[in-house]
Amino acid sequence: MNKGTIVLLTAGLLVGGGYALLDNNSHTQSQPSNTSEMSEQASLTRYKPYSSELAATASEEQKVVLFFHASWCPTCQVAERNFTQSHDQIPEDVLILKADYDSETELKKKYDVNYQHTFVQIDAEGNQITQWNGGDISQIKTRVQ
Repeated sequence: MNKGTIVLLTAGLLVGGGYALLDNNSHTQSQPSNTSEMSEQASLTRYKPYSSELAATASEEQKVVLFFHASWCPTCQVAERNFTQSHDQIPEDVLILKADYDSETELKKKYDVNYQHTFVQIDAEGNQITQWNGGDISQIKTRVQ
């Protein structure tokens, strides 16, 4: 083989291999690539934005805790980071629903919530089971009934 043939073969292998690598990556990007991403997707089933429909359907299968969160509240921000970064520690049978403290006025009235960073556990009918102020995942674990 001469130098020209070797250069062409090498270039062909590099281009073909690069194409195969790109093609393979395009098929796997929608799938979680590691257990961290998979557990992050699983956490989405344990910490979600509040909706009345979600609260009603989820409470049949899971223990539901409403988290009255305000974006301007530093304590709420710390709790939210805890829920999102350590989501794998939220018990599997618990669903935390983040209710906006500033806009969910009727919900606050219903459960007599007077300030942000309040947690309310509700049953399948939407009745309050327990309520507490402040906390993170450790409080969820000890207070949820």
